Amino acid sequence: LGLEVNVDYLGGRAVDLTGSVVDELVVRDDLHGSEPAVTLGRLGELTRRLIGQAEGSGMRVAGARLALPGLVDVRTSTLRVAPNLGWSDIEPLPLLDLPAGLPIGVANEAKLAALAQVWGVPPGTDSSTFLYVSGDVGVGAAIVVDDEIFHGRHGWSGEIGHLTIDPAGPRCRCGSTGCLERYAGREALVNAVGLDVDAPDELLVERLATADPTARAALSAAGAALGQAIADAVNLLDIDQVLLGGSYAGIAELLGPAIEAELRERVLAAPWAAVTVAAAPVADHAALTGGALAVLRGVID
Repeated sequence: LGLEVNVDYLGGRAVDLTGSVVDELVVRDDLHGSEPAVTLGRLGELTRRLIGQAEGSGMRVAGARLALPGLVDVRTSTLRVAPNLGWSDIEPLPLLDLPAGLPIGVANEAKLAALAQVWGVPPGTDSSTFLYVSGDVGVGAAIVVDDEIFHGRHGWSGEIGHLTIDPAGPRCRCGSTGCLERYAGREALVNAVGLDVDAPDELLVERLATADPTARAALSAAGAALGQAIADAVNLLDIDQVLLGGSYAGIAELLGPAIEAELRERVLAAPWAAVTVAAAPVADHAALTGGALAVLRGVID
């Protein structure tokens, strides 16, 4: 089972031993500022329904992974902070109240979404090392090296959304100023084209794909900010493949020119090793799939 709480939904997804989705439940809601115990209790109830349906079909549940949009301490399974949820310093797993003996872990949502890309790329594609960048209300990232997530010392790697684009920029929910997500997060994009924050991705893509000058300016600004942040990551990590997921997957081609212009200008090695930018192959609630696949990896091992 892959489980997730994000700013605008919570859900669960079950995959079988082939990695195919066999069941899922996703509930859309505004969860910013929600009470962790209540929200995780709701997710626990949803998960018990998925477990019951799986067992009723003759399947045995091997385990679950919970994806959260923030800093997860992988050593203690503690969520240190999730700015866009307004949560901090909680132990999420006991609040799910799942059956005793069910193996369950917790991880950052972008890292689990990146794991889904490892499994989801077409055969023969050289995708073992890449930077995954996911755009939702916040902007998350994961570094994948030889098909494995680079977690860092505490599990906190990949917080690209809080790289500084302009120190004098607007205040971010994290407390800093001028963070990438204030320029290229989903909220910045919907505001720029006059949509409500809960507008569906399909409507956002439709609006941004028009020739309207406002849409062109929004794409240019977001793409330039993303390109600047990605260029910093590429210079530091020597990665030449970038996959855009979450809300970015549907507008990857639209964002591409502005991102690539920044990469050509800012990446020191650009004349000798071009950086490719493409839509992530797994885009539909990828963290749910990645969480389930993390469990499946353990089964296979």
